[in-house]
Amino acid sequence: MSQQDLQSADLLPSSVVDCRSAMKELLPRLRAALDVMPSPMPDRPGIVLRDPFRYSEDTLLIPPAWVPLLSCLDGNHSELDAQAMLVRHGGGELVFSADLRQFVDMLNSRGFLETEEFFAIQERRQAEFRASAERMPALAGGAYPEDPGLLKETFDPRFEEGVAAAEPGVRNGRCVGLAAPHVSPVGAGIATQQLTAWSTLPLQRKHL
Repeated sequence: MSQQDLQSADLLPSSVVDCRSAMKELLPRLRAALDVMPSPMPDRPGIVLRDPFRYSEDTLLIPPAWVPLLSCLDGNHSELDAQAMLVRHGGGELVFSADLRQFVDMLNSRGFLETEEFFAIQERRQAEFRASAERMPALAGGAYPEDPGLLKETFDPRFEEGVAAAEPGVRNGRCVGLAAPHVSPVGAGIATQQLTAWSTLPLQRKHL
């Protein structure tokens, strides 16, 4: 924007001044209980946001250009502060207020900000949980198969291997508990940990 444009903007009606005042309002706070991690996809860098409480079912990938904005979502920074932050980290490239508001609105609509919209989502989900007579597995279909048959096929070999690997003195012992070091049955080092944890589980108790 040129100096002439700035001078002209100062002469615009008071409605524009109201808009500027709105830009000084504090942005909402990003929820503190979110999982925040680097993107695991080399071709899609950025920061991944996920709700471990599953009030929001969405997993968001924040592009690198927008990551600095997250530090402004603390309840103490305005839209103008956020714009300045993004311009500074973006090498001087201008960030339009409409784009910034669209990004913040996206976070808000998906329940990632501490706003009335999130608290309404939270109350609704908690009410649904309290009213439900059945507790559904939250990670079925993601960390492990949702289909019972496929789930049994996945875990049966692990139980059998674990029992076969157990010391002779504990193979016929009574199972008093199951140590599950990780929610996912796959991953580096996890299979070994699970075989150790399940080594005393009798075959007759393996059905899921």
